[in-house]
Amino acid sequence: PTAVPSSTTSLEYNSNEYTGTIPTVLGDLTLLTYFDLGTNELTGTIPTELGRLTKITTGGSNNGLLALNGFTGTIPSELGALTEIKSVFSVERCYTITGPVPTQLGRLTKITARFELWSNELCSDVPTQVQALSSRVTTVWSVADGNNFGTPCCSLDPLPAVCAPTPVPLPAPSVVPLPA
Repeated sequence: PTAVPSSTTSLEYNSNEYTGTIPTVLGDLTLLTYFDLGTNELTGTIPTELGRLTKITTGGSNNGLLALNGFTGTIPSELGALTEIKSVFSVERCYTITGPVPTQLGRLTKITARFELWSNELCSDVPTQVQALSSRVTTVWSVADGNNFGTPCCSLDPLPAVCAPTPVPLPAPSVVPLPA
């Protein structure tokens, strides 16, 4: 779609084999309550502007929101502003999403169904704020499978990717008396 009226409240383009990147102007559709771009062939990074869609209550159906696409980069921390979302926060099976899970996703405290981040290249540890959401989700909590949690995140700049070594504690310096 090339033009979507700003008064639009529902955007469902699931399973349409769309290609290309998500236009950042979708972040201007601030009246959306339903948003689903899952199961397409979208690429590029997930626009931070989607964090302005703060009225979304539903992120689609199974394999919805942003799932099953070819995104690269990280999950934008701005998606933590989607605090009205109750069902389907899914950025699963994109396979090339990297980096840590943003702590800000812990703000999605109204979520009760389908919180999915599995089968990406996420690393580090799942923040405790995000782990706390698991007690609210009654259907499908899938975060750890197919990710690299517990491993350090790599820096992609400069290429090739270089992982920061795990810090090793240094021994305490010894004090050697000076000769008198």
